Amino acid sequence: ISLWYWWPLGIGFAAMLLLAAVILYLINMAFTLARVTKWDFIAWHVACSFGYLGIIALAGMSMAVNKVYPFFDPAVVDLLRAHAATAILGWVGMMIMGVAYKLIPMFTLGEDLLNHRLAWAELWLVNGGILGLAWALLGWGGGWLGLLAALALLVGAGLFAYQMIHLYRRRRRRVFDINFPFTLASLAYLMGILLAGGLGLAGVIPGGERLWIALGYLAFLGWITLIIMGQMYKINTFLVWLTKYSAKVGKEPVPRLEAL
Repeated sequence: ISLWYWWPLGIGFAAMLLLAAVILYLINMAFTLARVTKWDFIAWHVACSFGYLGIIALAGMSMAVNKVYPFFDPAVVDLLRAHAATAILGWVGMMIMGVAYKLIPMFTLGEDLLNHRLAWAELWLVNGGILGLAWALLGWGGGWLGLLAALALLVGAGLFAYQMIHLYRRRRRRVFDINFPFTLASLAYLMGILLAGGLGLAGVIPGGERLWIALGYLAFLGWITLIIMGQMYKINTFLVWLTKYSAKVGKEPVPRLEAL
């Protein structure tokens, strides 16, 4: 509401409420992660995602408070680009990839088919690409940094996509999985977005602000929305079966998971 009516005091107050909520959430998650005994690449994906969430929350709050009490003069468009890219690729992207490394092998019964070295390589490449891209979008480092960051992101995302496709092709449950077409389509969007973004940073693709608006739209509704929708078909079904029928196994006939 404050943004709609451009009420600076309301913007600053709402931003501080959101920051307080995010801090409480991150404290809760920190206590949870403190109990992790084996820090594999899945745990590091989740931890990095929380780290990016903290960064974008602080940056967003700073921009909001700056509307009320100006204490810096940011290049607004550059700052918003970096903020959005870090949110989409850092917070959301790292969480999606980390959770997918857990869910997809579980659903396909292919935990042993996951290549851990490729997963670690993807983690480093994507993190380096996110930080480099944010730096470049802020106008520092020149176009070459943005191009290198986009290339690192593209290679990292390609490794992730390869693993997901490999797991599905080698799956031990040979039935059709409703989540995979969603996952495949979302990965295609992700690769296209990163390729177009890199070419845009290099000046090969024109379009200016329209290009970044289009890529943001495709990221939210193409990549993020599709992969979440696809996985929820499996997750919700599993949770319903676990809650309603797991205690009845061996005592009475229960439907199979696929029947739901």
